[in-house]
Amino acid sequence: MRCLALAQAWQDAGGTVSLVVAELPDALLLRVTAEGVSLSRVHASPGGPEDAGETVAQARRLRVDWVVIDGDRFGTDFLETVRAAGFRVLLIDDFADRAVYSDAEAFFADLTQVFQQEFAALTDAGCRYIQLDEVAVALLCDPAICDQIKAMGGHPERLVDLYIETINQAVAECLDDVVIAIHMCRGNFKGRYLGAGGYESVAERFFAKANVNHFLLEYDTKRAGDFAPLRFVPKSKGVVLGLISTKSPLLESLDVLKQRTEEATRYVDFERLAISPQCGFASTVAGNPLTEADEQAKLALVVQAAKSIWG
Repeated sequence: MRCLALAQAWQDAGGTVSLVVAELPDALLLRVTAEGVSLSRVHASPGGPEDAGETVAQARRLRVDWVVIDGDRFGTDFLETVRAAGFRVLLIDDFADRAVYSDAEAFFADLTQVFQQEFAALTDAGCRYIQLDEVAVALLCDPAICDQIKAMGGHPERLVDLYIETINQAVAECLDDVVIAIHMCRGNFKGRYLGAGGYESVAERFFAKANVNHFLLEYDTKRAGDFAPLRFVPKSKGVVLGLISTKSPLLESLDVLKQRTEEATRYVDFERLAISPQCGFASTVAGNPLTEADEQAKLALVVQAAKSIWG
């Protein structure tokens, strides 16, 4: 999925992209095809000498300038084989140099300290609201992405627990009067998305165990599923329904927003609900396909809906 996001950006910049894979879940295959990215396959075991040779052959056939390698199964020998053939190489790894961090747990232990220092600086400056963007857990709601992780030797279920543990450790030192929120999103690059799938597979653990005050949840399309997973949100926590899309200039119906909020009250008390856009208008420098007037209209709708629904 990281390579797909990079491919989208490069295509938008006028570049040409070819994706060479050994294995790809059907759902991701459909997504790659929908983006107009050409696809080729290698038939060797990922990361081995035969794979390196096939990759070089494909790169020569496609006459590429760069070979972007995604994953942690590609060691020094593989990279040197591709470089020796005259190609520039960009390696996208899961975490970091394995000589520095032997596993994800070691990486996140250091990352937690960085977050703790950042939060301490913010609260010392007077900040009393901290909102975390949590894209990774939202993407683990996508069965295709989970399949891809498993194919690479990973464990999606363990990752969910690891992310929860990391968030809790990161916010553990925050003062009692600091409000902590988590925003969950499935990607927001130029109106596109990275994942699809409802919250059900992670809801019981994530909503119950994440030590935060409320969740801001993407709910602007069917990709996010229904509201049933909200039954796992403890009564001590709130939910902000991201019903208004920042991916499209189409303005939502106020009546539909009221109806969907009413549906959510089947699982979360009315007074613990709120409404917002599903994400920001410019999560990256490229932004989304909305004008400034579109954005103003969306924000005005948020205010109108809030007043109309909650008074």
